[in-house]
Amino acid sequence: MEQIINLLSNPAAPTILYIVTLIIFVLSFGVSFLLQRKFTYFSKIPNPLGWSGQYTAKTIAQTNSINIQVQKWSGILTDYYNPLNKTIVLSPQVYDGQSIAAVSVAAHETGHALQDATWYFLLKFRSLVVPFINIGTNAWMWLILLGFLLQKTSLLFLGIILYGLIVIFYLITLPVEIDASARAVKELEKLGFFDQFWDENTKKQVINFLFWAGMTYFLAFMASLVELLRLVSIFLQMQRRD
Repeated sequence: MEQIINLLSNPAAPTILYIVTLIIFVLSFGVSFLLQRKFTYFSKIPNPLGWSGQYTAKTIAQTNSINIQVQKWSGILTDYYNPLNKTIVLSPQVYDGQSIAAVSVAAHETGHALQDATWYFLLKFRSLVVPFINIGTNAWMWLILLGFLLQKTSLLFLGIILYGLIVIFYLITLPVEIDASARAVKELEKLGFFDQFWDENTKKQVINFLFWAGMTYFLAFMASLVELLRLVSIFLQMQRRD
């Protein structure tokens, strides 16, 4: 720990970490672009069973005896599960689509519903901290800005604490998303979805698509972590000047 503090106290540390953050943001943009291209590609590959995203979600839910609603919402890749009202919200391409992409995304979101139904701890914990994260998201930047302008390390420290909560939220999100994807593949296997394909690589395609979707969460966490380290570095150097 002492070595880490010494490294962050180096005058060059904020600049180096800022450059690393920019690199990660560029990678995040690249992964998001790649994910969009993969979604477009897999959206053109129909599944032989003719399942839509809506049907996939409802079938997985019924098979596991869980009561959920499946709704359509506008946008592209705007799909999510709301644990408060037990609702899976799917974008039009996923809700009505009968492609590999539609089935993959719908199964993933239903994976979250299964997590909720089986009291998956990290999902429950993430839902509990969301209100506090929303407060931190709106306040941390202003506190850090005021800390810089007024040269008040106390304000900067409070802003860093709030931003740290956001980093923890991203960290919790990673295993939640990975687990939901694993559940999605498992449920599709149980339903015999992959058995109907003439192409043996179909399962690999689904896993590949879900992997790149998960990479967006990983890079978001890495970017937030490096930015947190940069803010801590600035805080340590302000303290030393005081």
